Amino acid sequence: MSPRNNPWAFSVLTLCWVTALMETDIYVPCFPDMVIYFGITEAQVQNIISFNFLGFCLACLAYGPLSDSWGRKNILMFGNTIFALAGIGCVLTDSFTTLCAWRFIQGIGAATVFSVGAAAFFDIYDEMEAAKKIGIINFLIAGVMAGAPLVGTWMNSTWGWYSTFLLIAIQSVTCVLALAFLFKESLPIEKRKPLSLSGAFKDYFTLMTSSKYMFNTIAACILISCLVAYTASLSLIFINYLGISTAAYGFYQGAVLVAFAIASLLTGRVIEKFGIRKVCTFSTLYTPIGLGILYAISVYWPDAALAFTIVMAITTAIYSVSMGAFAPIVMSTFPEIRGAAGSLMSALRMLLTSGFVGICAWRFDGTMQSLAQTLLIGTIIGAVLYFYAYWQESGASAEEKADAKEVA
Repeated sequence: MSPRNNPWAFSVLTLCWVTALMETDIYVPCFPDMVIYFGITEAQVQNIISFNFLGFCLACLAYGPLSDSWGRKNILMFGNTIFALAGIGCVLTDSFTTLCAWRFIQGIGAATVFSVGAAAFFDIYDEMEAAKKIGIINFLIAGVMAGAPLVGTWMNSTWGWYSTFLLIAIQSVTCVLALAFLFKESLPIEKRKPLSLSGAFKDYFTLMTSSKYMFNTIAACILISCLVAYTASLSLIFINYLGISTAAYGFYQGAVLVAFAIASLLTGRVIEKFGIRKVCTFSTLYTPIGLGILYAISVYWPDAALAFTIVMAITTAIYSVSMGAFAPIVMSTFPEIRGAAGSLMSALRMLLTSGFVGICAWRFDGTMQSLAQTLLIGTIIGAVLYFYAYWQESGASAEEKADAKEVA
């Protein structure tokens, strides 16, 4: 479908993505008050996030094949309606157990936004246009990451923790209305597939046995995991180990986020000038180098907070641009099963990120050295997978050209 036939698609899908991303970040500042309100422990309150992720992972793989058969809009409407109803349930409950149940259901609904939303996005936009727009989305994501906790803190102190859940409920209802009245179906009926369980398993088998799809997806997910793991451990290293004040810590964290945001805005221009493949190759090569430098600094200058931040800001900027390049490669591998491809990509991203963060936490000793070492090993693995897939793809292209010459 041409973007001209679906002029509101980008705005509607972006609204859905921003709402789904906000729903966790905006709640986190409320955790201390929720511990007191429900009479639970600090460990138990983390279940608000854990149950949400569990629902997301369980539902994610189902939505892709459904959208390949029933259309993107129908499944997006279904998932966002579940998300909205669960959000209202969170607002109305007085039981922590019930709240966790609603958060689980919210995760089931949110899964459509990332899996089916990605498929719809690539139905509408070609690879180059999609890459440019992903940069804009990443810029908004950076804003959400920075702003949501601040909004959550303010709302919690002004109206209480319920208000943050109410805001997400209102936004999710708005998403449903926007999808209903502004978003047009992106997958024509003639391109849809009959729905069958065996067909869904076959589609996922096709994706999981494709080195181009799997290795590029894993390489991209490892880059995401590195940023998440670095962010998750940063406060412990800078405040607890290096003794940096909370106010100063905000500067170091903000510098990396600003680098991510600025690079996101430049993504379209960079990809247009150098091409999707060159951007992916450069970022995959540089990231291990950047993290290798980070590791070396952590060994010889373990207290160099400013040097850590400069290296990670540069690495994050390059990674931000690569996000706009990797997604088109992955989603164009099997365009006829784009829904399943989007679902598997979202599931792998969630699982790999959670697993990678867990490994970093397990190896973490309070210093940057242990974190940098883990990140470096991860990116080397990602680089090996990427270049193996690239080598296979280049070999296949060379064989096709040779066959074409023989026929000629």
